[in-house]
Amino acid sequence: MRPILPERIKAVAQLLGASPAPLSLAQIATHFGNGASLKKSLPPLLQTLEALGRVQRVYTATTELWRA
Repeated sequence: MRPILPERIKAVAQLLGASPAPLSLAQIATHFGNGASLKKSLPPLLQTLEALGRVQRVYTATTELWRA
């Protein structure tokens, strides 16, 4: 059974909060099993957390990273 939306949001926020360094979308997806549905749903989850002030988007020269 797939976790419901609040559980997914909480899990992503906890992962980023526990990470000592910002993570890429691919790194976050890999942590959660890299499922196809997750790859589609992860960007909106991160944007929601960003809008709530729970995570920050960090841009580097080559990629976009996320941190708590």
